[in-house]
Amino acid sequence: MKSNFKKALLLAMLCSGQAMAQQTINQVLTLNSNGVNSTEILMKKQDNASYYSLFSNDLSFGLYNSSTGKYLLYTDANDRVGIGTHTPLAKLHVNGVLRAMHSISGDNSAYFGNESSSGYGLFSTGGGGASNLYPFRFEKYTGAVVMMADGDGNVGIGIDNPLHILHLKKPQPTLNFEKTGILNWTVGNIAGNDFYIRVDNAPSSPFVMESNTGNVGIGTATPKEKLSVNGKIRAKEIKVEATNWPDYVFKPEYQLNTLPELEAYIKANGHLPEVPAAAEVEKEGVALGEMNKILLKKIEELTLHLIEKDKKLEETNRKLDKVMQMVETLTQKNK
Repeated sequence: MKSNFKKALLLAMLCSGQAMAQQTINQVLTLNSNGVNSTEILMKKQDNASYYSLFSNDLSFGLYNSSTGKYLLYTDANDRVGIGTHTPLAKLHVNGVLRAMHSISGDNSAYFGNESSSGYGLFSTGGGGASNLYPFRFEKYTGAVVMMADGDGNVGIGIDNPLHILHLKKPQPTLNFEKTGILNWTVGNIAGNDFYIRVDNAPSSPFVMESNTGNVGIGTATPKEKLSVNGKIRAKEIKVEATNWPDYVFKPEYQLNTLPELEAYIKANGHLPEVPAAAEVEKEGVALGEMNKILLKKIEELTLHLIEKDKKLEETNRKLDKVMQMVETLTQKNK
């Protein structure tokens, strides 16, 4: 009986605005609707004009601020909670900036977690004043880092101590660039330990750099040289470094094959000495630097042969001139 009287007295004081600033209720206070209007408690502010309204009806429950005309808290019939909005579109809908503070003084860490055994957590940690101690992290429930951005602006994916502007760590890390509905370009470690750039409409013709050799392939996944290209190359100039340039051909001690010797070699082998055979070229290709040296050597040898033949031709012409002179002399005597 006394308990019901205390409740009624307190309710009357609250509704009349004469309650003390502080009251302690050690009982359950129940407010029943009349079936027509919502249940509401108005809490007047110091000016006795503006107020906070704590209300409940068959559609919602909330806290309303008459000064701003906004709902500080609103729960709809679907148990969706709105903060700063009375039309929540999700289980928690916040219209404004959301900030979480750590309980430790001076530590501005924030944490947004998921207690699910397969969920993810999103949080920012900090302390100590140094910029690199204020990272932003996105973690899996196991604590494994999904994404991390440190105070120096480095972003890590799969790594919690990124050393570069973008640092990826995974058994086979890749980046994919998609042109909607048309093509995908994939960059990264697609196979083995090698680096690839590949487009999906030509998967067998990638750009690849082998990790163990440093060889680079364009249009081939198995480069055999520092640069292997399966296709044509177009350039305005290619400079090839070479040693032992064949100027030695013109030195007096150089042994020049005679033309009969060359003829015998060609008949036996089907190509010039030192020049690779067609089958070898088809299988191994041609080394431009080495082939240029061989071709120049053959040109120089041919030049020596031409010089020698020219000398012999000159000698033959002189002898022929003498013979012609003798014939002319004999002809004149016989007239």
